[in-house]
Parts: sequence; structure tokens; C-alpha cells
Amino acid sequence: PLVRPLAPRAPPPAPSLDATTLARPLADFDPVAGWPAGTPPPYAAVAAALAAVDATKSRLAIGRVYANLFRALLAAGASGDCVAGAGHLLLGAAAPAHAGVELGVGPAIVSAAIKGATGASAASLRAAARKAGDLGDAAASLRGGQAFLGRPPPPLTIPGVVEGLLDIARATGAGAAAAKQARLHSLLRAARSPDETRFLVRTALGCVRVGAGWRSVLPALGAALAAHAGGVGGAERA
Repeated sequence: PLVRPLAPRAPPPAPSLDATTLARPLADFDPVAGWPAGTPPPYAAVAAALAAVDATKSRLAIGRVYANLFRALLAAGASGDCVAGAGHLLLGAAAPAHAGVELGVGPAIVSAAIKGATGASAASLRAAARKAGDLGDAAASLRGGQAFLGRPPPPLTIPGVVEGLLDIARATGAGAAAAKQARLHSLLRAARSPDETRFLVRTALGCVRVGAGWRSVLPALGAALAAHAGGVGGAERA
């Protein structure tokens, strides 16, 4: 046929770590149950951690969630760069603050990327943003209209999202706005869940809005390293 029908929206990835699992006490959390060792860790795990933290005010609970995420990364054999990248993403960034990496995108570029990825009209996006009070929440609510021509893109990974954000930051000069929009569109198009969409948009705008910063992330990483070294929770990988 001359016109190819739209394929169904991509199915969610295989279960890995959800917000409830990440919130378990360290002794009850199985760090090897997230995803296969040697495979790129999914961005879905970072999004799940941010969603869990967004739902609590407890500093102890926040520390558990972040520590368990880092433990899962360590158990899966993630590289140091990948673990660091996850930490930056938890803070809504692609690199440490001292690196001076600026994405250089504003609401106009982000809104255009959302419309392209979800198929929403400008009026629908404005209405959703007014109702939600947050562009990330609005994008998450609109992703039900997302469809693909042919094969859907592969699931987002932590290294892939970090590199995608750095690509956005590197785009300068003539045509930079279009390049930034296109790269963000590709990330949003590959998102498989409302939480991934929500926190990608918030990260692009420079604030994940979960009420936890580096004072929560760094101690959690230390706790994860100690638990990993001591074999706390779960079984060792063969």
C-alpha cells in the first residue's frame, strides 16, 4: 500500500525495577533482580527512582531508593561512568555542575519536541499544561497518543540518555534550536512510560522537582558501595 498504517505504540519494556521495589529496606532488596548483567541499564530504573522519591517526604525513604538503584547498577556490573551518569540524572543533569554543561533549551523547544513525540496539538498541550501545572506532567498525560511508523525505537538506557542530553548541549550556532529539538524529540519518542516522559521533560528544563539533591545522592552512593562490598541483600551473580 502507498500509506503504511501506524504500528501500535511500543509495549513497555520487560519488568526491571519499579518504585515500590526500590523503596524496600536494603536488607530486603535484591540488587540482582533488575536486569541482566552486561546489558545497558535502562533509564526506566532512574525514572522509577525519581517517581518513588517524588512520592515521599521521608529522607530515610529517599536514601533507600537511591541506594537500591545504585546497588542494582553495581550488581549488574555497570561502569563507573554509568553509575556517575545515573547520579547526574537523579539530579536532573547530564554532567557534574563543575563541568558547566548547559542544555540551552527552553519551554518553546521542549514543547515542540513534546508535540512531535506525542502527536498532541499546541492547544492540547497548553490545556494539559494548565491542568497539570507542570510541562513534564502534561507530556506524561499526552503520551497515550504516541504511535510509530514501523518498528518502535529501542528502550532508553542510562548511557543513551546521558549522551543524548550532551548532544543537545553541544548543539550551537546556526540551526542549534532545530538540532536540540530533534534530539529531544528522539529521546521522548523512545520513552516507554509516563515516568520516563515526565522526568525527561523536567530534566530538559533543568529541574526534576523531586525535592532531593546531591545531599541525598552522595550518601546513598556510599551506602550502596558498602552494601555491595558486604553482599547485603540478594544473591551474588554467578
